[in-house]
Amino acid sequence: MPTYYSRLNLASAIFPFYTEAAGRTIMVPQMDENWDRFNAASTVQDKGVAQVFYMHNVMPIAGGFQSIGYISELQPVAPSANCDDAFILYKPDGSSYIYIPANGANYVYDAVYGYWVSYPFTNIVIPSPVLVTTAYVQGQSYVFYEGYGCFQYSTSLGFSSISLTGLTIANIIGICAANGYMIAWTATAVSWSSLTQATNFVPNIQTGAGGGAVAAAKGDIQFCLAIGGGFMIYCTNNIVGASYTANTSYPYIIAESTGSGGIDSIYNVAYQSTLPYHVALTTAGIQQVQISSCTPIMPEVSDFLTSQLWEDFNETTLSFTQSYLGSQVAVKFAVVSARFIVISYGQYVDTYTHAIVFDILLNRYGKLKIPHVCAFTYDDPEADTPVTYEDLISTPIGSFGPSITYGSFFSGIPSNPIPKKNFAFISSNGSISLVDFEISEANADGVFIIGKYQMQRSNVFVHQETDVESINPGSTFSFYLLPTFDGKDFAAAVPCTLNANDTLIRTYGKRYTAKNISLLCMGAFNLTSIVMKFTIGGFR
Repeated sequence: MPTYYSRLNLASAIFPFYTEAAGRTIMVPQMDENWDRFNAASTVQDKGVAQVFYMHNVMPIAGGFQSIGYISELQPVAPSANCDDAFILYKPDGSSYIYIPANGANYVYDAVYGYWVSYPFTNIVIPSPVLVTTAYVQGQSYVFYEGYGCFQYSTSLGFSSISLTGLTIANIIGICAANGYMIAWTATAVSWSSLTQATNFVPNIQTGAGGGAVAAAKGDIQFCLAIGGGFMIYCTNNIVGASYTANTSYPYIIAESTGSGGIDSIYNVAYQSTLPYHVALTTAGIQQVQISSCTPIMPEVSDFLTSQLWEDFNETTLSFTQSYLGSQVAVKFAVVSARFIVISYGQYVDTYTHAIVFDILLNRYGKLKIPHVCAFTYDDPEADTPVTYEDLISTPIGSFGPSITYGSFFSGIPSNPIPKKNFAFISSNGSISLVDFEISEANADGVFIIGKYQMQRSNVFVHQETDVESINPGSTFSFYLLPTFDGKDFAAAVPCTLNANDTLIRTYGKRYTAKNISLLCMGAFNLTSIVMKFTIGGFR
């Protein structure tokens, strides 16, 4: 009986997102017609190639896949803080602050205090939910509560009300910033501010302030978002692009973005970066949104999000749990570090448990499992200038966190940013966790399943031994076989015996026969190569 060796595919760009979408794959195609091996221009060149079909807490790397862990960066606001979103606020001196609206509780993390501070509105009761938008324009950050008003943060005053001259606040839905203008919108019209005073919206051909109804809008205007070269106007039934002209008298040319679908929630758009496009879940599926046109992308993700299918892997029972929800999963889009498109999803709104992550650089998918309310690009909340005693004169000593020292007040210059060290999730209680990409992270908790392997349709498959690279010494790692006897339903996981444990390479042995066999890796790993040794069994 001949023995075969095969190095497994760790570079597939296709990921099925749920196991039912992963068909049986044979290693010798024979008469199979789902192979596409001769069309070099094909966008489905991975058809018929066995691939990863389930993972969580796993991200792609250039050489394969790695498990990831999480670093607890900031402590919770409070056990019942009801946090809903996270924004970074900036001031002219370069200092930055993490801001959580929390329905008017207005939590801010400031390095001066070393903990979260709440600045609640004293004369406004904010209902839940209400749209909160921000704009950083002309050196200042502004916060807008839909229908309630515009506010500006100050370390000494908290959130103070700001008047937007020329606008009826009760009609305004939100704000954003583009090309040096503050943009405000209602359900039917868009306004932009003066170039010299961001809060002045009184139309004036000299200052540039102006706006009006959007003729190209189909349905109500839902929200506006900045994009390179202008801003986008998202409507119920289409998307409209506002292209910047650099002409103060007529700063924007507004026209429909061709091929666009409709949208109703700002949370369905990944926009928080300087990328020249947005990624949005519209009535036409997931689209890459640009000022002039919209292009469908990620059809496999669109199919998954609308499938109403919920699937997870139980690491205790080593089995899949699956159910049909009767409605679509709740989603929230974000772009992190101008590299990762993050699609958070869960069974309930604002209670997201998983996140599909598309790495723009590698053009491949990862998937994370962590309870959260949003993903965002973390900016270390440190003041750029030392804190003086005068800054602290009205602050009681007991209000500082236990880790604050006198020395910390005089060393507030933030460290240089490091790539892949600012991918953050915030939970409902305000705690912030960073995704830990350290390869040496021994406590990472990944789940990775690749398969379903069969040599020939006519014969069963016999696993003999598998070499797994690269597993660091001291890492917690487990290896199992997931067999199927009908090609679809998984039998109980089969543990393998560690036969050899060389530096970065572990060899696991188990002679096991099934119709198809998949490989399950759990724990901390940096998978750059998997080589499987197998034989062919009898006719099935």
